[in-house]
Amino acid sequence: MDYGPTYTPPVKKLLTDVGTRFDHINDLLDWLNEGLLTVTRSIETHNNDNDILRKKRLENAITYVEVYRDQLANVDSLKWDLNNLLDKCAPARGVLESIRKERIDALKTGPDQKSLPLARPLEDDNLQGA
Repeated sequence: MDYGPTYTPPVKKLLTDVGTRFDHINDLLDWLNEGLLTVTRSIETHNNDNDILRKKRLENAITYVEVYRDQLANVDSLKWDLNNLLDKCAPARGVLESIRKERIDALKTGPDQKSLPLARPLEDDNLQGA
């Protein structure tokens, strides 16, 4: 029986190692997040202006590197492809209404009934913009 890949402990990187940009960017993000965690813990015990400034700079650097990584991966165009796929797979209105009615009926017949959701019809019948 195959239980999937086995755990391999991480190996310390050398200057001669070769990798992809994404590997290096993700490593950098890991280091920045570790630094942010350390500075946040330091601020909890010893609140000083230096650490607060360092925390703000680390947060900005993490945001910048994440944006750079997303641009390299072309996330924006992939996001729209995923949204279009989800729009094509949306269930019909009757299916959603039947699921809602089943849940309300289950709540009505349940022994530990506390409150029911308000049964109100949807105002907008055109769901293509949603």
